[in-house]
Amino acid sequence: MARKSPNEFIHHDKGYDYRQTYRGRNYPGTEGPYFEEAKILTRIDEEEAIDQEFIKNLEEDINSLAAEIDFKNKELLDYGVDVIKKALVKYTPVDTGELVNNWVVTPDYDEGTIEIYNKLDYANAIEYGKYGMANGIAKNVFYPGYYMAERSFHEGTIKMQEKGRQMIRELESGR
Repeated sequence: MARKSPNEFIHHDKGYDYRQTYRGRNYPGTEGPYFEEAKILTRIDEEEAIDQEFIKNLEEDINSLAAEIDFKNKELLDYGVDVIKKALVKYTPVDTGELVNNWVVTPDYDEGTIEIYNKLDYANAIEYGKYGMANGIAKNVFYPGYYMAERSFHEGTIKMQEKGRQMIRELESGR
């Protein structure tokens, strides 16, 4: 605290430069430079409390939005699993029904991926094609694949992208 005149004080505290002039009696805690300083420090404390509350509210909003996004990601992956399962049924050739009933489609929520596989040994040959005999004659003939998983995955990807865009529009319009 520097003194310029007998009844003027200049206070330098917490980056504030303010002047207080007082006259007459100086009752401790009610008037004078220390009372004004207390008012200013109280205002600073209130501003810091408001900033802390703002930060807390912002963190809560971010956490809420992150939880909503996680939920939407799970919802989107589940939608993709349903679409892929339906497409696998559509694209898989049926003789005995064993091939179509052995598809496994599982979402990995942590990685945000969907895994497609078939437990049967001959599923790979049906998927990608194979060389074999034609009508029991020893000829090397190629039987083209059906690309069931590949086509189903492609269809699922397109529909998931459309659904994802729709979810983003809903999130944006709701905020």
